[in-house]
Amino acid sequence: MEKLVWKDFNIENVAGGVDKVFIIESPAVVGDKTLEIRFQWVGKGTTCVPDRGNYGPLISAISVEADFMHPSEDATSIRKETKESTFSGKTIFIVVGIVASVLCLLLLVLGIGWWKSSFRRGTSMEKGGNESTA
Repeated sequence: MEKLVWKDFNIENVAGGVDKVFIIESPAVVGDKTLEIRFQWVGKGTTCVPDRGNYGPLISAISVEADFMHPSEDATSIRKETKESTFSGKTIFIVVGIVASVLCLLLLVLGIGWWKSSFRRGTSMEKGGNESTA
């Protein structure tokens, strides 16, 4: 909430050089489901672009971990502890989708087979009909 965490922070000095991994942990308050992180660069810039240096992102990842149990995670852990074999919503949708896809494919194959057999019957009946009248 508008709190300055590090003043005059030099990421290169803290990391110990370029392309070095380091981790800084800092507690933060989340308000209204939003974690706000602001970066402000107050340097003067480089004088030798693009000849000298290593260019790219200074920060490649930010990880956030909660220090409390989320209510949905708590319910999941209770369900695992009691070993209830319940289907989740995703599982039901996947099963219904697979069954519907198989039925549609089966109907498509049967429809094509029926159409081809009726097409063959139609042409043979026309030939047979023409021969009997001639």
